[in-house]
This record gives sequence, C-alpha cells and structure tokens, in this order.
Amino acid sequence: MAIPDGLIYRPLRSDEVEEHDQLLRQSFRPSLKREAVRASDFFVLADENKLCATLAAGIQRQMFGGRAVPSLLLTAVTTEPRCRGAGLGRRIVFEAMSDARRNGAAVTVLFPNATRLYHKLGFGFAGDRFTYAAPTECFEGPKKLPTRPMVAGDHDRVVALFESIVVGQSGPILRTVPQWEALLSGCHGFVVGQDQIEGYVLIDKAQGRDLRLLDVCLSTPAAVAAAIALIVELAVNRESVVWFGGRKDLLRARLGCSAVSERSGPSVFSHWMLRILDVGKALSARGYAAHEQRLAVEITDALFGDQDGTYELVVANGVGHVTTGASSSVPLLKATPEGLGPLYTGYVSPWALETAGLIEGDDRALRAAAQIFAGPSPWMPDHI
Repeated sequence: MAIPDGLIYRPLRSDEVEEHDQLLRQSFRPSLKREAVRASDFFVLADENKLCATLAAGIQRQMFGGRAVPSLLLTAVTTEPRCRGAGLGRRIVFEAMSDARRNGAAVTVLFPNATRLYHKLGFGFAGDRFTYAAPTECFEGPKKLPTRPMVAGDHDRVVALFESIVVGQSGPILRTVPQWEALLSGCHGFVVGQDQIEGYVLIDKAQGRDLRLLDVCLSTPAAVAAAIALIVELAVNRESVVWFGGRKDLLRARLGCSAVSERSGPSVFSHWMLRILDVGKALSARGYAAHEQRLAVEITDALFGDQDGTYELVVANGVGHVTTGASSSVPLLKATPEGLGPLYTGYVSPWALETAGLIEGDDRALRAAAQIFAGPSPWMPDHI
C-alpha cells in the first residue's frame, strides 16, 4: 500500500500545531481532549504546504485475561476536507499500524466513526462502552462508609485501586499520567473509605440536567452502597444520573431499577473495534483461564502477509505459549484478522463467528476456542 506521490507520513511538527488543531476542530471529534494525548503521538500525512490527514497513535497497555497486552490506541483519525475521497484515512491508519508493529504492539484498538473502512483494514467489533442513564430516584440506600472530596495526596492510591480492579476485566486501558491528569482536571473527585480507599467517584464539573459520572471504581459492597448514597446527595435538582459501563455493569446490576436505559446518538460511541497486529505476540501476551488447552490458529492477513501461517497455542496455568506450525492432532481454527479480534477479546462466541463466516473450524476447534478465550465481557472505561 504505497503512500500517494508527494505525501510523507511523519510526526506532527511544532510549527504545524495551530493548523492541526484547526483541522481537529473541523472534524468529527470537536470535543477531543487534546491534553490527554501526548504531543509525540500525533502523526500526519502531509505535502510541502498542507496537512492532508492526521491521527493520534500511542502504544499503551490493555488488559486481557489478567495480563497487560501492548496495544496501539488510535484516535482522532481525520482527513482534511480538500483531500477526502483519495483513501488517505485508510493510508494513514495502515502507516500507524505498520509503525506500531515495528515497535512491539500486539493489537490495535479504536472507536470507529467509519465502520466499513476499519472492517476492510481487518478490525472487528470487540467490546463495549455503553452510556447508561437512570432517574435520580433509582439511587437510594444508606451510606455504610464515609466519603470525602479527593485531594492531591490520594492520587497514587486512586491509580493503584483502578489498576487492581481492571486487572480482572477485559479491555480496560492502563491510563498514562497525561490521561489521568486530563480526567481529574475535568471532574470533582470523591473517595470512599475510612483507613484505606475502597472506591472513588469522579463527577463531571459541567452543570446540566444530568449528574455525569466520568469514572466509578468500587472494590467492596460497602463501597458500592456508600457511592450510591453519595450520588443521592450530589444529584439533588438533577433529572438523571449518567455513567459509562460495559454489558455487565456493576451499578446497573446493583440498582435493580427497570428505568435504567442505554443512551444512543451520533456522538455516543457504544462499541470499539480491535485488530490483531502480531498473532504470535498477541496470543502469548494475554492471560487465560487456568485450564489446559491447545489450539492451532491458521491466519490469513491481506495487509500483513508476513504473519500468514499456522500458530499453535498451548495454554497452561493461565499463560499461553505460542509456536509456529502445529501438529495435525491439534484442533485447527482458520481466521482472518476481522474474525480473530472479536474471538481474542471474548466479545463474540466462536459459533457466532463461524456462522458469520469470519472463522472456520470443526466442533472440536470451536469448543477449544470457547474455553481458551472465555472471560469477562470486554469493555473500556475510557473513550480514546
């Protein structure tokens, strides 16, 4: 996939920041929190006089099966209006993925604004981030633990609590320092607990008819009850409480209120997509259930043909060991990247993917895949 004549893929230069920010403001992501993205993560396709396309691309750690997988986070993919229709969005994403493969990324993830484009690049839907809303009267209950405003000295313990909880989840990104700073600067924070922090609640500073919870992290039943009591206090004169969660959301389950709903709209991104960049690295980097299992995965990748072939995955004690090639006695699963991504995160069952024509395998292979990739429903707390 060659870069069009006259265009170069490179990092954003300091003298281009103003032009770049104007392009972002004109794009589909006018609310992008630029301060949450490291300046070194912005890349462009440009000619001598004009930026033609841009994106933010940074490798971070994403949790799968209790282990952190090196993941390329893609966001703010934008094409300058005069350059649209020339395939530059596809081109710049390909360049970012190629660069990330050379730098150790195993997978890449994004919230799509153009689903068909990314599906053609090998992405598959792989997780959720729902926007939930509930009337304030759904929140009630006694405060079983004290709560107080968050102070600067709480920061390290708040980060540690977040990371200790998401280690048992599938899909959350381990936030960078700039991401934490951007999140905390836009909220009123509250911590839950007496001698130790058992939870926290981050409330959007913006005033409106809704009380918006930017992040909720709770580790005990008492902390959940205390957070709900805190929300009752803060939601006075508000119509609804809004928060983000996965398919199996803790607050939704605890409230038991039939009035909880999922919000939708052009600015609400409910699902994210993932693509495997390095099959061997991806399969060996994530964690697995403790049972022992073997599976051969034959991959055909139209973009990165160097990883075409068969990989044998041997799972034992929660760790996957990968070798190239496989014995004929090992159950074989055939897949393309857009089928392997949803399987990898546990978002779609092997049988559903096989019915959709995204993977192939006999019943023995599908059962092995179901056991290997079983886990929590994948979601991401942050909209990257």
